[in-house]
Amino acid sequence: MRKNEALESTQDFESPVTDDPSAAMTMSEIDAVRQKVQRCWNIRDFAGSADADKLAATISFSLNQNGSLAGFPSIAKTSGGPLSRLFAERAIQAVQKCAPYDFLPPDKFTSWRDMRLSFTLAEMM
Repeated sequence: MRKNEALESTQDFESPVTDDPSAAMTMSEIDAVRQKVQRCWNIRDFAGSADADKLAATISFSLNQNGSLAGFPSIAKTSGGPLSRLFAERAIQAVQKCAPYDFLPPDKFTSWRDMRLSFTLAEMM
């Protein structure tokens, strides 16, 4: 897998290397996944907490060709603060609640089959 260099530092997305550059996901497609997850995520529990500006989580998950989850999402990384584990668990719940991701282009399946997305509370507020 390779890191997509065009993404913001708070967003981490990895996809398999492919010989077909047209099969790579666009920023718009990646943002659509992130926005869908954010709509399913209740962040009110974290607003106003002492560590709110430090909360971050990276979630890994795999998808089937129809956009449904292939297994359970996992926590790849957290910010390490006291609320970070709960923040990451809520991210996983949002990924599960929002499935399926059936709007993704089928011809780019090799690019979106395995996802790794990073979220910070600051960017979601």
